[in-house]
Amino acid sequence: MVHMKCLTFGESEQWLLSSGVRLDEHRNLQFSREHERIMVTMPRSASPLVYLSSQLARWVSADVGRFLWLSHWQTYPPDQLVQFETMRLGCGETRRIIDSPGHLFEHSGEESNAILAGLIFLIMAFNWEAYITAHGRDEFFYLGDEHIVFSSRDPLKVKTVAELMSAFHLRRISNIREAWN
Repeated sequence: MVHMKCLTFGESEQWLLSSGVRLDEHRNLQFSREHERIMVTMPRSASPLVYLSSQLARWVSADVGRFLWLSHWQTYPPDQLVQFETMRLGCGETRRIIDSPGHLFEHSGEESNAILAGLIFLIMAFNWEAYITAHGRDEFFYLGDEHIVFSSRDPLKVKTVAELMSAFHLRRISNIREAWN
């Protein structure tokens, strides 16, 4: 079973549009409905990032297709790109990130969750930027610039964010500058 399928920009745009989400001119996702957004700091050391990555992979509903959109990444130092693309290669993806920045997880399960968690970990560790959303759901989280933004209309998802904040000592912030302090 294929656990992850990478999509080109056009394929990603089509998949997102079918879920009511569009890409803006800066490669950011624009959702049709706005819900409360909770912005929090990110852990600064590797060990908590590993465990948080696993929790984040499970935060977005897995009963429908989950989608990771890599909106911004660095090419220097080159080892970051090599590590990320090598992980994709392990899933059968031979194209470069620039050619296929979308990552679709159509099936749930431990292996899919582990792959998604691994990508999330690398994105956070490298301070890249990405969105993770579920098809047809008004929920997402954004990783980037040393912070995470959660959005969902589901009160259980919002409660889970509060639990993650407590478990990982994440601070709620109102702007990204607070994440840098």
